[in-house]
Amino acid sequence: MANLVNIWGESNADLIGDDSSPTLTLKNSSTGDALKVDGSAGTGVGLNVDGNTTQPAATIDGAADKQGLIVGNAATSGVTVAPLRVTASAASQAFISFAGAFISTASINVAASQTAFVIPVYHQTDGKVGYINVSKGVA
Repeated sequence: MANLVNIWGESNADLIGDDSSPTLTLKNSSTGDALKVDGSAGTGVGLNVDGNTTQPAATIDGAADKQGLIVGNAATSGVTVAPLRVTASAASQAFISFAGAFISTASINVAASQTAFVIPVYHQTDGKVGYINVSKGVA
């Protein structure tokens, strides 16, 4: 069926599809980005992705030799805001879910000499900073 195209709407412009294929695919066959979302001129967020109750809000799939997602911050000094914030809506809800090829925690050498560095993690609710250990090697 045909898509409903409402890109000239004064507010809430959109494209609406009504079948199982993507409503819109953006590609760049050269070196540029396929999509750039620039919210710097306004006061809202640059990108807001809403899911529904049965599907994830977004799926990000990188090429075999590339990252699926890179999150950065252009600040060069005096950074006080983390470039990535993940929020769970319920206290007992899983915060992050990992799947795939992971090493068991029994194989990790947690001796201080095997710690490469730690990643500071700020907990917004209580204002405390904790640390995630990054190990040099595994047993």
